[in-house]
Amino acid sequence: MAYIAASKEALWVIDRLRMPRKYNEVTKKFERKGHRTSRRIASGLNNQAVVTGWDDKLYGWIEKESVWRQLGPDKVEDVAYGEQGRLYKVDY
Repeated sequence: MAYIAASKEALWVIDRLRMPRKYNEVTKKFERKGHRTSRRIASGLNNQAVVTGWDDKLYGWIEKESVWRQLGPDKVEDVAYGEQGRLYKVDY
């Protein structure tokens, strides 16, 4: 099973190996981003994305560093971006 998340700026998926990938408009292919296996993904403004890891923590993609960074100590059930890039999450 794969998950997909889209915004006006970016298209992200979690592939069958549970790795986040971002669509590259130039190459027309999905490119793996980082090394964090993930359960869910949400796409936001400015090419951003967040994933829920297998530890149920939230991670955000940092493009400049090419790494997923933890976005707080809380465990989350689900996550989504709303209007103006506002991040909504459901904690355990």
